[in-house]
Amino acid sequence: MLTILFSVADVLKEVRDVMRVLFLGAYGDKYDIIGGEIVKNRIIKSYLEKHYKTKSIDLYWERGNILHYIWNITVGRITKIIKIIIFGLMADKIVVSRTDATYVKLLSFFSCKKKIALFGIGGRVSTLLFEQVNDPSYWNELHGIYVESEKMVSEFQSMGVLNAKYVPNFKVVPEYTDTYFKDTKDGLKIFYAGRICIEKGCDDLIYAVDNLNKKGIKCHLNLYGVVDEKFEIEEYLNENIEYKGKLNLINSFDDYEKLREEDVFVFPTKWVAEGFAGVLIDAMALGKPIIATRHNVNDQIVDEGKTGLLFKTGDIEELENLIQKFCDNRSLLELYGRESLLKSKNYDVNRVMKRVFEEWK
Repeated sequence: MLTILFSVADVLKEVRDVMRVLFLGAYGDKYDIIGGEIVKNRIIKSYLEKHYKTKSIDLYWERGNILHYIWNITVGRITKIIKIIIFGLMADKIVVSRTDATYVKLLSFFSCKKKIALFGIGGRVSTLLFEQVNDPSYWNELHGIYVESEKMVSEFQSMGVLNAKYVPNFKVVPEYTDTYFKDTKDGLKIFYAGRICIEKGCDDLIYAVDNLNKKGIKCHLNLYGVVDEKFEIEEYLNENIEYKGKLNLINSFDDYEKLREEDVFVFPTKWVAEGFAGVLIDAMALGKPIIATRHNVNDQIVDEGKTGLLFKTGDIEELENLIQKFCDNRSLLELYGRESLLKSKNYDVNRVMKRVFEEWK
């Protein structure tokens, strides 16, 4: 009898030892959408559900038709609030992946603030949070604020917030062990992946490729991603510049194989809220050199002279010079690409998240 009781007690203890986590983030599982925040939240959600007893609540709102919208802002919103309160009270830890104080305020009202780990997304986390609550002591009460660069940690510290911690962006990526480059008559094969718009510097990249080809320096640009409705992409396309559609780099590794044919990833972003873009990890995991702007935290991700090269934001002439450097010396592709491949291992989701959540036990 005692043996049975001890066995039951051991089972109950084992069940209870599994940490209960509430995850709040916009992941939009029911919708066909792609974006940096959506991708990151799907990865966090998947990791938590694999390792902990997790309840997830989707903060993504699809407007849809007018009836759908009315339902979302009334019954849908009230239902989510009730779930957040109940699950928040039951949880051992709460992961909020959103640069927004709304849900922190709600959970704080029910004395759950010390359980909260806030994952800030983008490059303006401290500014956006302090616009909502301009009180460092308020933010210091959280379990932690996790941001994507040391620069943002310093920004929080200068504001009096001492619990900000650096956690790089992370991805689930294919484990390539070798680089792959194939010389063709098209010259250097350049690619861009992400939102195709002015803010991301796509026009600068297009102009640079056009100018180089006019000078007789052969290079080809493939654009992948969702085209902004204000970006007239058809006006830019020609034999040297092609639009290849959207990529699915979340649920399948098939699209990575398409990108293996490329030579260099160029990231000309000038978006004011740019953080640690996940596509930089994708490029490194593919073993590709990176050319990027010296914008926000890019210089903390791209090791200049090792994994890639950097240029002044918006400087098309400097961008052309860097592209030409790879055109003139293809041996650099292998040199930089191998360093990229090695560095990509630092951003594996299991390695990064394990380090974050181990401190919770």
